Amino acid sequence: MVDSFNFTDKQFPGFVKPKFKEGKPIKARVLSVDPVNKRLYLTIKPILLQESMVLLEDLEKIEPGKAYYGYISGKNDYGFIVSFFNNIKGVLSFKHLEEFDKLKPSSLNLGQTIKAYVLFLIKRTSSWT
Repeated sequence: MVDSFNFTDKQFPGFVKPKFKEGKPIKARVLSVDPVNKRLYLTIKPILLQESMVLLEDLEKIEPGKAYYGYISGKNDYGFIVSFFNNIKGVLSFKHLEEFDKLKPSSLNLGQTIKAYVLFLIKRTSSWT
C-alpha cells in the first residue's frame, strides 16, 4: 500500500495522480510492515529511495545530533508529526521551526519530505496509550 503522502518528495495543492499501470514494475521501499493485517506500507518518494541514505528504522540505533529523512504525516497544536521507517515518529515543534530554523509552519505541507535532526529521544513504555 502506498498512501498519497508517499508519491512525491514535495506535496502539491490538489491531488496529482501518479501514472501506474498493472504489471508495470516500480521502485519502492518498505516503510513498515503490519503483520496483523498482512500489509506492507511502501514509499516511492525519490529521496527515500536513495541507496546511500541512512535510514531511521530502529529506535535502538537513533543518534541524537544526527539527521534523518522523514516526511510530515500529521499536525497538532504543538507541531508537525514526522514519520520515518518502521513506524517511528517524532515531533517537529512550531517553536523550534521559528526560533532556530527561521521557518514559518505555513511553509511546510503534509506529506513533504524533510531532513530532521534528532535533538533528544523519549522512548514510550508499554504503560502509555
